[in-house]
Amino acid sequence: MVKSQFSFPSRREGGGFLFGRVDPGPDFTGPDLAYLFPDLRTALVGRFDRGVMVSAAPASVSSADFSSDPLVPAPVFQSSSSSPQSPLVGYSRSTRDSVGENPTVPDPYEQRTVYLVLNSSVFCGIMGL
Repeated sequence: MVKSQFSFPSRREGGGFLFGRVDPGPDFTGPDLAYLFPDLRTALVGRFDRGVMVSAAPASVSSADFSSDPLVPAPVFQSSSSSPQSPLVGYSRSTRDSVGENPTVPDPYEQRTVYLVLNSSVFCGIMGL
């Protein structure tokens, strides 16, 4: 379990947040930082360098800690990896020629929010997301 030590999260493009104990300075560099997805349940916890994910593993919010600041709870993250061999992920910008590194590694947020409908209720629809 990783407990966030940074009381004021940094909001990111797309609606997520960065949390965690940071090295001296406000640049979000260090181990055990977490990117919390917009659903406020799903996270990637690991090493960040100046706010950019270097390597992280899937996790989820297991509880909230109010001991540091009763007005701003710190999330407590629990690993959600089913296997210790699960690959770590990092930031990989897509380009015109590539969707990035490791395109087959499942995205934990998409696993919770995207699903296939086999019998669509849309007129002439058969399957869809």
